[in-house]
Amino acid sequence: MGFGRADTGKTTAHLQILASCAGCFCRSVECVTSAGRTRGVGSQNLRPGRHRKNAHSCSSSDCRSCSYLPCPHEKTIDDLDVELRSSVYAYWHLMKLCFPHPRDKTGAGASIINFASEAGVMGDSLYAPYAAAKEAVRGLSRVVAREWGQYNIRVNTVCPNGMTENVSGGLQYLNPELRDHVEKAFVNNPFGRAGDPYEDVAPVVVFLASDDSHWITGQNIHADGGVLINA
Repeated sequence: MGFGRADTGKTTAHLQILASCAGCFCRSVECVTSAGRTRGVGSQNLRPGRHRKNAHSCSSSDCRSCSYLPCPHEKTIDDLDVELRSSVYAYWHLMKLCFPHPRDKTGAGASIINFASEAGVMGDSLYAPYAAAKEAVRGLSRVVAREWGQYNIRVNTVCPNGMTENVSGGLQYLNPELRDHVEKAFVNNPFGRAGDPYEDVAPVVVFLASDDSHWITGQNIHADGGVLINA
């Protein structure tokens, strides 16, 4: 599970300015949520020679965290729509865009790695639109794994639990009740700590992108420190 904040309808430059004025760290990423905006991505990012011959990886992450309203009935269809567009819609478009490029029936083939969330697996409170979108990502990925296996393309999902120092510092801006909820969610595992995205989660993604995972597809990997054990 990750934590962040997203504002829709603003440019990345605007978000950077807002963060600077508030004395906060911000990394803004413009997310592609429509098919029309994917033009050129394949030629820019999947040119021959930019990836290992038999190990391609394509991943996308959502740009919006949940709206943190207390109950699902207080959320709106717009909340759900934004989550779907920045998550499962994005994966849908990107996988279709990548499909012509990595097909190779020799060697270990290609790897597609999508990100789901324990929020959907466990049914975490406060996360209704986010959890619904992430479960859709898992379902989509399993179907694509079955359909694209004939092209030697494997598809897996990762449910991560990781928090950077910059993100943990941002928790101070939440109200006490919400901050306590988020902090407990990150450390509710047998190790009693939040995962590190670089040390704990990234190696799992690298493995799935490598030839060593050539016989793994249609799986959901919980790189979460055992969160499900404590659920």
